Amino acid sequence: AKALRIVALAPHIVENLYAIGAGDNIVGTVDYADYPAAAKSITRIGGYYGISIEKLLVLKPDIVIAWKSGNQSDDLAQIERLGIKLYLTDPTTVTGIADELLMLGKLTGNI
Repeated sequence: AKALRIVALAPHIVENLYAIGAGDNIVGTVDYADYPAAAKSITRIGGYYGISIEKLLVLKPDIVIAWKSGNQSDDLAQIERLGIKLYLTDPTTVTGIADELLMLGKLTGNI
C-alpha cells in the first residue's frame, strides 16, 4: 500500500504524529515544528501567519491535519475548496489530547 502523505499545520500535530509512529509520513509542516529532532528536516510551507498553498500543492498530500484555532481560516477554506482531505484538531483538555492521539492513529493506520 502507498504510504500516506501528511501535511501537519502545527508543531503539536507533528509531535503527536511522531508519538504514534507516523512521523515518517509527514511531508510538510510549519515554522517551529522542531520536535523531535527528525522534524527539523521536514519541508516548511508557512506558519501562524499563513501557509503557501502553492508549496502545499507541490507536496501532493493525501491529508492535511490542521489546528482549527491556530491556522488561518482562509487557508483552511482554500484547502477544502481544492478537494484535499482536511482533518481539524483543537484539543483543549488532557482527555482531548488522548482522543486526538487515538484519532490520528486511526487516520494513519497506526492503531
